[in-house]
Amino acid sequence: MVKYLSMKMLYTFTRIGLGIIFIWASIDKILYPGPFADMVHNYKLVPDILIPSLASFLPWLECITGIALIIGFWERGALFICNALVAVFIIALFSALIRGLDIQCGCFTVDPNADKEIMISLIRDVFMLLAGIWGLMRAFHYQPHPKRIHPQVK
Repeated sequence: MVKYLSMKMLYTFTRIGLGIIFIWASIDKILYPGPFADMVHNYKLVPDILIPSLASFLPWLECITGIALIIGFWERGALFICNALVAVFIIALFSALIRGLDIQCGCFTVDPNADKEIMISLIRDVFMLLAGIWGLMRAFHYQPHPKRIHPQVK
């Protein structure tokens, strides 16, 4: 019973922690979509015509996902979206690293003078993905199952 409670608490802390990170990451991008669009453009992965829409949509998706993770609403879906986004971020960062791009990742700030250490962002995102995958596995484990109706045996 104690192990169950401690795992449940670890799951809750992981879910809330990921939610806080996602909300924190979305704030600057929501407030300054123009500079964020420039950062998306710097990755050279998205056609120019899609960049304004992506730069407007992505931060709000991060924010809503973060809120859902924190309040525990639609946990499985929020964790799935969280993992999918982090996986895409990892691919984008890895691509930039391989191509030798000297860009600011745009993860938590749109300040072009911010730290440009892509490797640190990549390592952080890998740990976030591992936490998110673990959280998603736990979400399936801890969700209550529908009650089955059993005939009473006399």
